[in-house]
Formats: sequence, structure tokens, C-alpha cells
Amino acid sequence: MERLSELFLLFTRLGFIGFGGPQAHLALMQDEVQERRGWLTKEEFSDGLAVCNILPGPASTQMVAYIGWVRGGLRGGLVAAFSFIWPAFTMMLVLSWLYFNYGTLAQVNAFFYGLKPIVVAIVVATAWRLAKPALRDTRFLTIMLVTALLMGAQLFNDFLVFLGAALIGLPLYASDEFMLNRVPEKKGRPTSERGLKMGGFWVAFGLVNEQTISLLTNMGDFGRLAQLTWFFIRAGAFIFGGGLVIIPLIQNEVVQGYGWLTQQQFLDGVVLGQATPGPVLITAAFVGYATAGVIGALVATLAIFAPGLTLILLVAPSLKKVKRFPWVRAALKGVNGAVVGSLLAGAYFTALTAFVLPHTSAGGFEMGKGKILDFYTLTLGLIALFLILRYKLNTIYLFLVAGGIGLLLSLLPFRLPGSGLPLIQ
Repeated sequence: MERLSELFLLFTRLGFIGFGGPQAHLALMQDEVQERRGWLTKEEFSDGLAVCNILPGPASTQMVAYIGWVRGGLRGGLVAAFSFIWPAFTMMLVLSWLYFNYGTLAQVNAFFYGLKPIVVAIVVATAWRLAKPALRDTRFLTIMLVTALLMGAQLFNDFLVFLGAALIGLPLYASDEFMLNRVPEKKGRPTSERGLKMGGFWVAFGLVNEQTISLLTNMGDFGRLAQLTWFFIRAGAFIFGGGLVIIPLIQNEVVQGYGWLTQQQFLDGVVLGQATPGPVLITAAFVGYATAGVIGALVATLAIFAPGLTLILLVAPSLKKVKRFPWVRAALKGVNGAVVGSLLAGAYFTALTAFVLPHTSAGGFEMGKGKILDFYTLTLGLIALFLILRYKLNTIYLFLVAGGIGLLLSLLPFRLPGSGLPLIQ
């Protein structure tokens, strides 16, 4: 019971401060779970992260469930996932109510102005910590850099990049792993049994189809909830490469297909999903609220997270068993390099929004092509990176101070030269 309480308190806190998307969430977890508490070794953390990036579903939320499973079994996984999701759900519920009653919420940007550079610092620090033990391994560095370039250029879906890293890791690391000559033990339940359970899950999933659900759509509110449930279960089951990948599909169905939202309303919902801490997929709660109120928000949220969480909780018990196979360890090493590369790419994109601004105000460092470098956020980011690496400062303090700075500066009667700070009128 004590471990479940620890999981609830930790991931509730991370759920409240988890700004910046999946890479930032993973960085926070690595700092809190592996660095500070030692619940997982670096190898266990990296392996779990590798599996979460290959499975369909939101990787950061799946990683939360995986950590919970390691710490407290099935109940631990469920408690951890719930704890991480409920803060974002509650905030989105409040923001959705405000939005549909009072319009847009431009004032929120002031708080997040100070948070973005902190997110960059956390992600960079985590990439350094994960890469440091393998800096002399040219294979690891090659996979890491190639992944960072591919994701930075957005040439391929993230899932394809991770799959490619696993396939490349096979020949690069196979000789090392086979030299260890570890033979799988034949004790306990065979992993094929776990595979049958996974197969049964997907077969049952496939038996429910759009035609079956469509029969319920003419049954008033219940039919609408059934339609909402099916749509978000289907969306959650086919997320490869992070939550943002599924946004275009949701947009097409929600706006053009079902007509639940207008184009502008959906885009505003995505912005609110990015602005709130926790999983990006919490945008589903916004759509659900617009469609069927509070119950709709709850149903949509449960539906979109259910497939990915089910998969990771089915796979987690088998991970240690399958890792006894040399080819599995080799593939995971390839994916581990890609994970660090993805963190670097994530830091790059976050840095673009935190540090680089359109040339719309005087001051700042000229960067060409109508861009300036925001000196204020850059300074905040560098200070935060130093404090994290040198003193291992708890990130909650950084978030509170930086967010407070953003709010206070936004109350000034003038815009700071060379900054993208929004003013609260």
C-alpha cells in the first residue's frame, strides 16, 4: 500500500508540472524515478522506454504505467497511469468550460512563456544523462545522431525511425550479445501465453466495428457516447510515433466526419491540450466535452488511453523474459540510441518555440529571415540547465519560479524589447 501511495503522489505531481510534451515528460520521469529514487536502473529505464516507443499508444503515459508496474504490479501500473492523467483531465475540463462559455484564453500564454525554456533544459539534461555512459560507443552515437537528424527534419514517422533503429541494432550489437551466451530459462509461464493474451485483445478489438457502433447512434445521448467511445478507442489503438501524430486523423473525423466541432474550435482544443501539463492526448477531453459534456469528456479520455495502457501492462511482465534472447537485447540497444536522438530532436523543436521568434519587435539577436533570438528565455534556459546538471535542483521549483516570472513580466505596461512575452491587457 505504501508503494501505491508513493506512485500516486509522485505521478500526480508530475501530472501537474508535466509541460512540454512527451520528451519533457520522459525527462521528468528519468530525473525523479531513476536519478532521485532509484526505482529503476538506467538499463531498466532505457529498456522500458524502448518498448513504449515501439508499441502503439502514447509513449510517455505508457512509460508511467510501466514504472508503476515495476514498482507495484498491475495495481501499481493502473494507479500510476491514473495519477498522471487526472491533473491534465481536470485542467482541460475547467478550460473547456471556460472556453465554451467565455471564448479563447489568450492570457494562459503568459505563464507558459517562462516554462518553455525550462522544458528545453530538462530534455537536454536527460539526453546527456542517458547518453553519457555510451559516449565511447560509436554505434550508439551514430544511431543517436541519425535519429536526431531524421526526426529533426521530419522525414519519417517516429515509429518507423524507432523500428529502423531496432533493425539496425540487430547486426551492430548481435555479436556482443551472443558472446554473453545467455540461454533463456524454461521456468515460469512461457512468453507465448502472454502473446496469446495480446492476440486475444486485438481479436476482440477487431470484432467491434463501425457498423456495430453506428446502430447505437440513433439512441440519443447513449448513442452519441457509444460513437464517441468507439472513435477514441480506435484512435488510441493506432498511435504510432507519439500523440501528436494522431491529431490530423482526429481533426478529419471530428470536424469533417462527425461535425462535432468547427475547424477553429478543434484547433483551439489542440492549443489547450498543448498548454496543459500531462499527455497531449488530453485534447480528447475537449472534444468529448464539446460533444456530450462532462460525461463525454470522461468517456473520450478513458477510451483514447485504454488501448495503449492495456498493451504495455500486457507486455511489461514478459520484458525480462524476452530480454534473455541476445537478438532482443541487440534490438533494444539500437532503440536506446534512437531514444536519446528523439530527445535531442524534441529539445530542438521546443527550443524553436522558446528561443526563436518572428522579428516583430525591436531588440534581440538577429538571426536572419525575419527571426530574432529571445535573450530572456535563452538566459532562463541556460540557468536552468546549469542548476539541473550541477546541483540536481528539483524541477518543481524551476517550473514555479519560471512560470511566476512569465506572469509578473506580462503585467508590465510595456513589452520587453526583443521578447515574445504576451501582455495581459
